[in-house]
Formats: sequence, C-alpha cells, structure tokens
Amino acid sequence: MIKKLQRNFIRIAALALLSVILIVIASINGVFLYQCNQLLDNKLEDMLIRHTGKQDDTKNKPKHENAPAAKDPGKKRTTSPFDIFPLLHQNMQSSSACCVVILDSDYTIQTVRQNIEDSFSDEDLENYISVIRQRKKDHGWNQFIKYRVITNKDTDGNEQICIAFINASPDDLWKQ
Repeated sequence: MIKKLQRNFIRIAALALLSVILIVIASINGVFLYQCNQLLDNKLEDMLIRHTGKQDDTKNKPKHENAPAAKDPGKKRTTSPFDIFPLLHQNMQSSSACCVVILDSDYTIQTVRQNIEDSFSDEDLENYISVIRQRKKDHGWNQFIKYRVITNKDTDGNEQICIAFINASPDDLWKQ
C-alpha cells in the first residue's frame, strides 16, 4: 500500500514539475514572439516614414514608450526592462534586409529602395506585390517576409502605394 502511494506521489510530482517547465518555456517563447513582432513593426514604420514622410495611419497600437521617435530616426533606443532579447534588437537594426517599394495606382513599380543592395530581387518583389494585391491587406506576412502597405499622394496629387518589406527569416535575424 505504501509503495503504491509512493509511486502515485512521484507520478503527480513529476507531472507537476513537467507542467511548470512547459508553462515557463511557453511563456518565454510568447514573450520572444511578441517582442520580435513589435521590433519588426517599428522597423517597418520607421522605414515608411523615412522614405515617404507619412506615418502609417492604419497602425492603431500605442508605441512602446522607449521606442525611437518616428520623426528622429537617428535617435538611439534606450534600454527597457522588456528588452530581454537585446541581441535580436541589435541584429535587426544592423543586418535585416529591408526594402520600400513605391508603386503607382496600377501597381507599377516606380521606386525601389533597399538597405542592403540586391537583398530582394525584382522577381521576388513582383511576386510579393502580387500576393499582397490578392490579399488586399495593409499588413501581414508572406512566408518570412513581413510587410506593411500605406497609400498616399505624390507631389502631383496622384495616388501612390508604398510597401515596406523586411526579411524576418531566422537566418537573417540572427546572423553575426
């Protein structure tokens, strides 16, 4: 009887310990994904502001209080207690392949600006643009490419479509 009770106690204790470990791992992964998504969104917004001069009005989320001001892209970000993955932030700022494509209202490419030369080929950009056009969403993912779309007017009053892309593949974010 005592042996059976000991076995049941060991099983329950092992299951409780396993549950706690799984909850901790899930929490760490959840925080990582949330912070990574916020960093990608901030980078896309900064790129759109830098290249178009217009802030994305579709983004209704409040900005992180320590994020750099949109009007001052050179301002360095201060450390926050929520920055538990500083290597990710540092790598994303320095080496992530980013691109802003400016299109006319017929989705014809007018201008392409890339931070790393030839990081996106013309064929890749055309494929991404066609997928975005079919989805009719102003933000989202296409495989490991995160994008954001805004529409504004050029100096002549014609409609422009601006799409910012960032490569969020693990290989690109964690390379040294």
